[in-house]
Amino acid sequence: MFPFLHDGDLVLIEPVIVENLKIGDVIFYEDINSHFLLHRVIRKGTLAGRPEFQIQADNNLKPGGWVTSDQIFGRLAQFFQNGLWVKMDSVGCRAATLLILAKLRLNLNKYRRFRSGRKYFRCLPVLCKIL
Repeated sequence: MFPFLHDGDLVLIEPVIVENLKIGDVIFYEDINSHFLLHRVIRKGTLAGRPEFQIQADNNLKPGGWVTSDQIFGRLAQFFQNGLWVKMDSVGCRAATLLILAKLRLNLNKYRRFRSGRKYFRCLPVLCKIL
């Protein structure tokens, strides 16, 4: 989930009612291979009357597939990075989320200069802490 999260960051996951999940939320879920992952919700849908969500990691080229409500354990509420707890509901994190969603929707990851490792995407966690 770079640029928000790095290896070794602590995360605080809160339980969530899946109907209340929004596009842009980062969810904690179990995939079909029994791996526990954090990915961003990029689309919502229903299958047989039950909600499901299309997910994608911030630096992946393609969406990661669909997740059913049974696979979701919670939503990322806060993360600890560089000595500070950062709330995902802060104005800065919401602004950074909008930028990342626009980048994913426009499929800009396929262009090297828009990959999240670039210097202008490294400032997103700083934006979250300031605002």
